[in-house]
Amino acid sequence: ALALTGVAVGACAFGAAALRGGAVSAREWRALPGGGVWAARLRRWRLIPPAERER
Repeated sequence: ALALTGVAVGACAFGAAALRGGAVSAREWRALPGGGVWAARLRRWRLIPPAERER
């Protein structure tokens, strides 16, 4: 259980760092089905920067 918890926390930290580092842009999120909702949430949580046209 401890190892699985550690892996889950590490995966979440890596995902947040990748999003924050610009691995996936808001425009790419919106291209996915239902991605507009996810892009808005991630922007609200400050994990992705706003889209270029929104700046």
